[in-house]
Amino acid sequence: MNTPVTIIGAGLAKALAARPDDVETALAEYEQAMFVRCETPMEEDVLLESLSGTTSPRGC
Repeated sequence: MNTPVTIIGAGLAKALAARPDDVETALAEYEQAMFVRCETPMEEDVLLESLSGTTSPRGC
């Protein structure tokens, strides 16, 4: 199942696998990609719905 958590986890795992000897750089690159992807914050009600599992998150 592709939930937001598994997608985020897979992205983080991919970043760490790409730089196994430099975790700090891998995390920094992963975080930068997440910040670019999430330039527009989600509305609070949408965020709460996505966390409860009733809808999938939009935008981020």
